[in-house]
Amino acid sequence: DYKMSKTYEHTGQMTEWDDILIKKGITTRDAVLESRGLNPEDFRIKEDAPAPLEFTQEELLGALNADQLDELDEDEDYADTRILDSYRQQRINQLKEAAFRNRFGEVFDIVKNDWIREVT
Repeated sequence: DYKMSKTYEHTGQMTEWDDILIKKGITTRDAVLESRGLNPEDFRIKEDAPAPLEFTQEELLGALNADQLDELDEDEDYADTRILDSYRQQRINQLKEAAFRNRFGEVFDIVKNDWIREVT
């Protein structure tokens, strides 16, 4: 008595691996879809559908008022600051690790007599 796991319908999206195989000419898109039990014709119809409307950046910015534009500028400044802070913290951590590694100098192989002379 086994419980069946939930099954999901495949969307027809290609994985990176599929893209590589198709690019190298090892397989075709239709073969990949068929291997998943899908009909390639169903996905061709979806691909032929008109693409959603795309707006240029100028059109989008033209629809915003001055307050909204100022807010966008502040968001960009905040993102830049956040990126710089992240980079700064990463660099500080790297420097701390380097300082800790060099703290005790070099590691030498010594024999028992040298150890007795140096330590005692």
